[in-house]
Amino acid sequence: MLIPMQLEITGAVPSKFQIDDYNEDCVNVSALVPLDETTGGIGRGAEVFNYKTAADITEFDGLDLDNKIYMADAQVEMVKKGKNTKLILRSLKFKQPVLQTNF
Repeated sequence: MLIPMQLEITGAVPSKFQIDDYNEDCVNVSALVPLDETTGGIGRGAEVFNYKTAADITEFDGLDLDNKIYMADAQVEMVKKGKNTKLILRSLKFKQPVLQTNF
């Protein structure tokens, strides 16, 4: 099931490696997400999502992620592998305006 989300993208890094029988080939996308207010959440939390393949880091070329936060509409899927659950970004569409940061 795809879950629509609004994300504040703060960073991205390609990840491609293999350890024993585990294989990873994706872009790890860091984002701020709103916490669930219906359960008492206040503010935003940080989350890392897997996105496409490591080669797709080029989709982030030209973004000034050191100084700006980019709003994006996303489709997220929770995928269970064994005992672990991963958050997979199935689609990502950047929006305007860009948020200036005070890092």
